[in-house]
Amino acid sequence: MMEPVSETAEARLARLNPPGQRQLRFRAGTYGTFLRRMLARLPRAEVHVDGGAATRPLAALDAGSSGDFAAALLDAWATVGDVLTFYQERILNEGFLRTALEARSIRELTSQLGFPLQPGLAARTWLAFGVSAAPGARTAVEVPAGTAAQSIPGTGETAQTFETSATLRALPAWNALRAAPAFTTVAPRLVVGGAQARLAGTGTGLTVGAPVLAAAADGAAWTFGTVTAVEAAPRTGETRVAWTVAERGTRGTGAMAEPQAWAFARTARLFGYDADAWDSLTTEQKRAHREILGGVFVLGEPGEEWSGASGGLPAADVRVLAVDAGGRLYAGTVGQGLYASADGGRTWSAGGPRYADVHALAAAGDGIVYAGLAAGRVYRSSDGGATWDAVSGATVAAPAAKVEGVAVTSARLPAAPVRALYAAEDGTLYAGTPFGVYRAEGAAPAWTPVPFHASAHSPAETGEEEDRAAKGHGVAPAVWCFARAPWGELVAGTDA
Repeated sequence: MMEPVSETAEARLARLNPPGQRQLRFRAGTYGTFLRRMLARLPRAEVHVDGGAATRPLAALDAGSSGDFAAALLDAWATVGDVLTFYQERILNEGFLRTALEARSIRELTSQLGFPLQPGLAARTWLAFGVSAAPGARTAVEVPAGTAAQSIPGTGETAQTFETSATLRALPAWNALRAAPAFTTVAPRLVVGGAQARLAGTGTGLTVGAPVLAAAADGAAWTFGTVTAVEAAPRTGETRVAWTVAERGTRGTGAMAEPQAWAFARTARLFGYDADAWDSLTTEQKRAHREILGGVFVLGEPGEEWSGASGGLPAADVRVLAVDAGGRLYAGTVGQGLYASADGGRTWSAGGPRYADVHALAAAGDGIVYAGLAAGRVYRSSDGGATWDAVSGATVAAPAAKVEGVAVTSARLPAAPVRALYAAEDGTLYAGTPFGVYRAEGAAPAWTPVPFHASAHSPAETGEEEDRAAKGHGVAPAVWCFARAPWGELVAGTDA
């Protein structure tokens, strides 16, 4: 018998998060997992009354119904657990420099490494004022400190306001003086793969986003990219240009001889370059663009192509199919319920619960078809899918029965998806759920769990599961599918 081992928080963090992750995972669960765990524990909760035998008063509770108060209570606590674990994981991520998102977290972490952030510096620029020299104008003008001047924004930019830092005395005669440049000009030089240059003149007509090509005079070396910044410098008669180099946008190496630059005024693109991504389209939009998409398809002779058989089906995923003894075809969809076709899929009609997820279908030899849905619901149709009756089992637990020497209680199916169904020739119906296999007999069946032997599944790890293993029965695994073997045995496929 295996002893339960508790995992420390540090060990769990290391197991779930190998080195180099951009986000750490440390949630104990999500809304869905919390809700499933609580729903799974309800039927197993035991109560001892006056020292008597243990009973399970909640075994018949249908917590899967959205109108039940117990379901609402569990839903609320699942939401609480989801919110708490979300922020717990978010707080953990803020404790590491690679995964932190908040500016304060990054500032505190970098300061611990000896790199505290310094206060921001205001932008600086040079201003040149012109004074009117008209007859009768003042001979001297004083520009006080704090005088505002606004920049002229380029494409995609916002105007910036600057203020003079000191009082300035200006004279009309000084208009003839040319302001000294704030930088030293250099000889024209451009390297292959470089991302900026100074161009002669201020009327280049370049704009952000324009394609630009810089090449040597002999064409032996060049760089192609997209303009990201354009700044005219009237004082020096130059334009400073920056760009991003395109993929495979270079030829040659080193400095270009007598470089020249060209801007492309027109752009040619492939047809459909601005179309929406295929994965972002709705199912209806995809059907309008492609004939072969989703639904039901029929294959005739070997070597032929599949042909569509989805006339009347909604734009929904078809999860399961079944054919009854009369040749009628049944389709279970995701979110749109059940559909039946009597003409090989050319036309379909809806029946049974609408807007439901259908997880399983099974056809019996007497023309009866069963459908498995969420919350332990099973429906039956004996008229070709025109009407469906619920056969989910008794609402009150039936008397205890002996199954392979162990006392079990017949009741409704667990409030979980019915993932697999199998209708035996003797009328027995088997249902596969996340909590094992259940068996039902008769027109108004009560479901009986079919135990799994301990050797057929993984060792027990909790107190309750150890007790079951000690009695010779293992933990019931999640069941996904059934098949009848040629030698007569029923085979079930389960989780690992």
